[in-house]
Amino acid sequence: FAGGPAAGSAGGAMALRVFIGSNEPTNLLGEVATISVLFAQKHGDRLGRELGIDPDSVEFDVGGARVALGLDESVDQLTYRQLQERRALIQKRMRDHIETDRPRLPG
Repeated sequence: FAGGPAAGSAGGAMALRVFIGSNEPTNLLGEVATISVLFAQKHGDRLGRELGIDPDSVEFDVGGARVALGLDESVDQLTYRQLQERRALIQKRMRDHIETDRPRLPG
């Protein structure tokens, strides 16, 4: 998505709204990687100094992003629509789990 969420701060909110509202199947994992790289380029040196780490030794971990989203290693793309579907499924599972584990009051 050219000029996607990583495009800049002033237009970033507008770009994000367009990005989310788009029917275009944009790869969120790719966008997160792009944002991470741009963030590191802009703020990496300062954060490295303040945190005492070498910013060149830190890389974006796509595998870690997959794990955080509960995705299988075979998944290399995730669209916003797929993310919404995953959230709905997880919420349903949580509701079902709560309802089956909830103690029943007598009567």
